Amino acid sequence: MRPDQRDAAVELVVAAAGELGETVDLVDRAVATSAGAGFRFDAKGRFTHLFDPATGRSPSRYSTVSVLAPTATEADALSTAFSLMPPSEIRDIVAARANVQARLTDSSGTLTVYGV
Repeated sequence: MRPDQRDAAVELVVAAAGELGETVDLVDRAVATSAGAGFRFDAKGRFTHLFDPATGRSPSRYSTVSVLAPTATEADALSTAFSLMPPSEIRDIVAARANVQARLTDSSGTLTVYGV
């Protein structure tokens, strides 16, 4: 909670559209976002700081993956891992973890949310 007694909040960016998305309240949890929009190794953005160890390529399934979790460490680890995973696996992992939510934005800007 902030000094003014309001909950802390974060505004997530919709990377495909390059604009602000929705505001998410952070009460006793943390948020981390992974996206290939950060560092890029080529001008076209085909090779980013995210790599799939199975293929050596950068994932392109999602434009952003945001995870809300009880700790920043868990949110960061899951957002990076989820960047490489299909939705069905993400859904199963989120369902097995307490107080975790995954917010997946695909390249067209469609948001899919799993968890609480």
